[in-house]
Amino acid sequence: MKQRPVRKLLALVLSLLLVLAFTPTALADEVVAKIGTNEYTTVQAAVDAINATETKSGTIEMVANSKEDVTIPEDATITLNIAENVTLTNANGHTITNNGTLTITGSGTVDNVKHGKAALHNERSANCTVNGCTFIRSKEVGTSADDNGGNSYYTMQNYGTMTINDCTVYNKGSYSSLLHNGYQSGKSENNTPTLTINGGLFSGGLNTIKNDDRGILYFNDGTVENVAQAAILNWNETTIAGGDFKVNEGTGVAVVLNGYLDSNIDKGELSITGGDFSSVTGVDAIQQMGGSAHIGDIEISGGDLNGNINIAGSQGGSLSISG
Repeated sequence: MKQRPVRKLLALVLSLLLVLAFTPTALADEVVAKIGTNEYTTVQAAVDAINATETKSGTIEMVANSKEDVTIPEDATITLNIAENVTLTNANGHTITNNGTLTITGSGTVDNVKHGKAALHNERSANCTVNGCTFIRSKEVGTSADDNGGNSYYTMQNYGTMTINDCTVYNKGSYSSLLHNGYQSGKSENNTPTLTINGGLFSGGLNTIKNDDRGILYFNDGTVENVAQAAILNWNETTIAGGDFKVNEGTGVAVVLNGYLDSNIDKGELSITGGDFSSVTGVDAIQQMGGSAHIGDIEISGGDLNGNINIAGSQGGSLSISG
């Protein structure tokens, strides 16, 4: 007697169930994060587990690649250690958004592949410390200050308090700056984004490090390389005590660009007490953006400058060189 079609289908389903029963890993999700001996299939699940505890604090070990957006809650204190050869890639938003207290360690990679999103975004009132890892935008296609190519943004963005002790930050594009501290439009804001850099390698972007509206930047050590416009662009308050700053090739304008727009949020205050500033032929070491009614205040008391200090076309403000 021939089997009816329904019986054939039932037999096939039973066979598949038997196969799956003897292959337990077939339906198992990969472990990507651990808190001690506890395992999680997403980094966000590990973050949520810490946030559910009484102390809201803990350390997450990221042990495998994951594609997701990770958000650190406001009251949480979390250390995220990303293992070597492990990459955290965003799904839709910023790869990591920090609203609490976050420390990033390890030698892995944080990547962002979406237009208008950062690999690391530190929010207002948040505190972030970076002690390692590489931060990139691997799909970045911005080609100039006028062409974003449909996929461009800052690799790191800080609206709160951020300290970088060691890491590599890279962006091959030249539409967005690499690391952004402060606001593009900060008139309605009331906090002062503060970025302290004690070491690391920062390479690429239209401007490699952009200190924008209300931003306060302390640069103590590290290497900054740019080929498009400037290694450092300061609109508000920047103090440079050490480090290596280079414009290597391309269409760079200056190693350090300083600008003034507003006496409250774009003060144009630049203080240099140390560091090596190297430029190629035709590129200034320091340039005050001209045409303004005020050039800001530039004070230089140390450092090695290979190139011109150019304030031509600017008005007001002060330039002080000593030491």
